[in-house]
Amino acid sequence: MKCDINNTIDKAKNFLLQRQKSDGSWLGELSSSAVATGPAIMALKIADATEYQENIQRGAEWLISSQHPDGGWGDAVTDPSNINSTSLAVAALYMICRSEYGGAVKKGLKLLDSWGGSNAICDKNHTTLSGVCRSIWCIAGLLEWRQTRSLPLEIMLLPNGLRKKISITLPGYLPLAILRNKEDPPNIIRRIPNRLGEFLAMRFMKRIQAPNGSYEESPLLVALAAMGLHLSGYQNSVVRRGINYLLDTQKEDGSWAVDRDLEISNTENSILALRELGEDLSAPRFQRTLKWLLERQINHRFGATGAPSGGFSWAMPGGWPDCDDTSYSIKTLRALGEPIDSPAVKSAKNFLLRMQNSDGGWGTFVRNVNLPFDHSCPYVTAHAISGLLEAGLTAKFKPLKHAVKYLSQVQLPDGSFQSIWFRNYTCGTAFVVGALCEMGFSSHQIVKRASTWLMKNQNVDGGWAGTKGQLSTVEETSWALLGLLLTESDTFKRSIHRGIQWLIEHQNQKGNWNPSVIGLYFSSLWYSDSYYPISFALKALARYRSQEEVQ
Repeated sequence: MKCDINNTIDKAKNFLLQRQKSDGSWLGELSSSAVATGPAIMALKIADATEYQENIQRGAEWLISSQHPDGGWGDAVTDPSNINSTSLAVAALYMICRSEYGGAVKKGLKLLDSWGGSNAICDKNHTTLSGVCRSIWCIAGLLEWRQTRSLPLEIMLLPNGLRKKISITLPGYLPLAILRNKEDPPNIIRRIPNRLGEFLAMRFMKRIQAPNGSYEESPLLVALAAMGLHLSGYQNSVVRRGINYLLDTQKEDGSWAVDRDLEISNTENSILALRELGEDLSAPRFQRTLKWLLERQINHRFGATGAPSGGFSWAMPGGWPDCDDTSYSIKTLRALGEPIDSPAVKSAKNFLLRMQNSDGGWGTFVRNVNLPFDHSCPYVTAHAISGLLEAGLTAKFKPLKHAVKYLSQVQLPDGSFQSIWFRNYTCGTAFVVGALCEMGFSSHQIVKRASTWLMKNQNVDGGWAGTKGQLSTVEETSWALLGLLLTESDTFKRSIHRGIQWLIEHQNQKGNWNPSVIGLYFSSLWYSDSYYPISFALKALARYRSQEEVQ
């Protein structure tokens, strides 16, 4: 295997280095999505159907080309049809030109009818994006506003601290709520609170819009904002900047992803893979990476969420500071030679310490909330532990002790852990194993149970998936290996060897690996990222080779 692993690593390393940008960063690609493409072409049509005709046409043709034989759409093209994607794609094609795309619309509606039709779309128990989907159907003319539940603008009258804890989807929710109230006005008792709520909502939308016109670097949220505000009579700079953002982020094939490509995350993971290889990161090309990353630290209190200064996001300028990327940024800064006592590392460390939840865990954007996509999470907590260790904390520090206690309380009976942002359960389990091993707890009962779960849930082919029996993926195989390798236990040698062989066998001719749809955006929206496979696989292969050479 020695020759094979060296060749595999060399090909992957060359692929990675050749794609570093002149500023020192890496930029992967998120999978295209009907969830973003449908609303985006609707927003362009509403803004100016004539001026943006070519963009609209390319988006519609992409939707047609990506429709599944059953008449539906998945979130990321290759995954099975679902009600979110299908309802949004159908609405877009119906509104754009039902005469030209009638066949596709008819097939989509037939599939939706088999799932319960408009009743299911309006039911949040059936449709995770129910508020968005039913609003889009009303805009397209497939539903009447009075048939749908209202979206209360009174939310903006809540105290500032509480409102920030409601949802990171506010930039998409508020414009649709404004439009809903215009089309079907609330009763007289609610009218004055709603007018005040609308005023505050517009002030909020203007204040948090990024310089490039985005909201959280999300074409989906921008499209919802642009069409909702335009149809409500707000044909202002917020809408114009949003439309320009959509034009800038449309791919060559006519599609959009649910979020713009994750350049900060991709850069962090690339550098950490190269560190595992022993690459000289003091070289000028990597010092450009250091400068690039330092310039992306958010050195002010973030008003939209109330997060403290010092955090990092997944992409800029519209991304929001989060605990996950801040943890990775600390590790990357240290790998690139930034001292522990540097202002950037200290500020990022303080960000994480201030964002720790009362239960000892870490969520993503907001402290002490219990939202479906922002609550204490074992996966994010593991990253925070790892980042704080790089920043100089040790296992004796109270925040890390509290974190270990949290992990002991949320470990599932079978030994596994969950994850907010990736499918269950390999991701959360593997990262917890890795973080606790980095703390020096490789013999801890949590690690023993979690690593045993990883071994038992390895697929017959040698790879890993979210859980045993699903198709193995490069990402999950790499994560499992990275965790098991840190245990340095002979118990897992055979499992590790089989996993490494699986990675070697699945490398493509370019030196990369094919991505899988395992990332969770929010509300059950799935995606793949082109740089997750190579950065994590290369890191796992390098760690394995290093351990083998020592032995």
